[in-house]
Amino acid sequence: MKALENHRPLELADRMLLAWQDAGLGEMVIPIVLEFESPLDETRLVEALQRLFQAHPLLACRVARQSRQPWYEPAVEHARDAFTLTDSEEESRRFLQAPIRLDEEPQLRACLRRGDRRNRLILRVAHTLADAGGVKEIAYDLALIYRRLREDPSFRLPSDVHGSRSFGQALRRVPWTVWLRVFGLWLRSVRRGLIPFATHTLQLPAGSRGPLEYLVVGLSRSRIEKLKAYGRARQATLNDIVVAALYRALQEEHPWDGKTGLRVQTTVDLRRWYLENGRPEAICNLSSFEYPYLARSPGSDFETTLARISALTRRFKRGGIGLASFFLSVFFATRSYDRLRKRMEKLIHNPRLIVNLPPTLTNLGPIAMENLRFDAPPRNAYLLCPPFYPPAVGMGVSGYNGALTLSVGMPSAARPTFESLFRRLVAELPGEESEAEEASIGRSAFSDTLP
Repeated sequence: MKALENHRPLELADRMLLAWQDAGLGEMVIPIVLEFESPLDETRLVEALQRLFQAHPLLACRVARQSRQPWYEPAVEHARDAFTLTDSEEESRRFLQAPIRLDEEPQLRACLRRGDRRNRLILRVAHTLADAGGVKEIAYDLALIYRRLREDPSFRLPSDVHGSRSFGQALRRVPWTVWLRVFGLWLRSVRRGLIPFATHTLQLPAGSRGPLEYLVVGLSRSRIEKLKAYGRARQATLNDIVVAALYRALQEEHPWDGKTGLRVQTTVDLRRWYLENGRPEAICNLSSFEYPYLARSPGSDFETTLARISALTRRFKRGGIGLASFFLSVFFATRSYDRLRKRMEKLIHNPRLIVNLPPTLTNLGPIAMENLRFDAPPRNAYLLCPPFYPPAVGMGVSGYNGALTLSVGMPSAARPTFESLFRRLVAELPGEESEAEEASIGRSAFSDTLP
């Protein structure tokens, strides 16, 4: 494997996520689950992983923590050391749900669960290295290498070892005049984010942080087509509809008293908005937050809530979507890693501050079926949101082949609360809920055993 010429430092986004991990906010890992109708060639898959590591050397690295500036350093020499092959459903479940060990293991680990007719491939990627967009790029590259090796055993992708991983590759394309509008959006988010100070959120049971579990809800392609048509008629995106449903579900799960702030923060993939070809120079974190806060104005019904969310989205798009959070980045960028970690610990463990933390709905984005073809594309694919520990609340939404998957990772003690929340969220969505959707609520990330 081509070694890194030097130990490569973590970028600002990487350090922030590492600080969240070390402060105990959650497990900074993003899994992608791929389910195949026919078996994969295990030997070719391992070789494809090896060449993926050569193309993206940081995938084979661990994080070396240093007080001032953590860096990446090589952790494994061969992909087989990051690959698990099993016939056991329980072993693949343990692989998926295990806490991440950033200082010991590589940034990418893979597990292939074999069935008689089907295979399930799980890729676990450290969020400190890549966001959901980066995880999809990793999966696309793996699929491409695997497919090409069948006809061309010498095929390799060029290395991104010298490619930029910073936000600068996106931000330098933003005209300075846009930042004036972004500053206004940031001031609005600060005002609505602090008044009132306490945030309305889920009341999750405290206690043990394990074992971790994932829950998913699948929304069918036909249901999503109807939701998109509903949104188009109201100038609302599919994400707007899900955010509006989540707001109303949160108010129902724990009745809102009108005194706390109604807040949900979402994520924006900057690749889509600020990169010319949609792909950065190297695998990286290139997402930011957006703040469609309703504060004390939720609306009397779903239509009103959706109208307010969609109006905010249009305002964000006009003003520079996903850029407001960078006004805080200047403050964090000047801190050493130790000071940044201590800041996160103060936020998370101070009961007077943590009440302000809003729930997060991570827009994991659509998975492009045409880019995920191994010998054939998976019959199903979904990304999973990083697991969060109470009182933090985080959920995710991803799409594949026209369908949608909602996910949450949490300690098992929080499972009943999230099952109830998901039922309320799906019930809030316009249109009739199908029996299949109702049955999917509360199932584990892969509760159906492979034949």
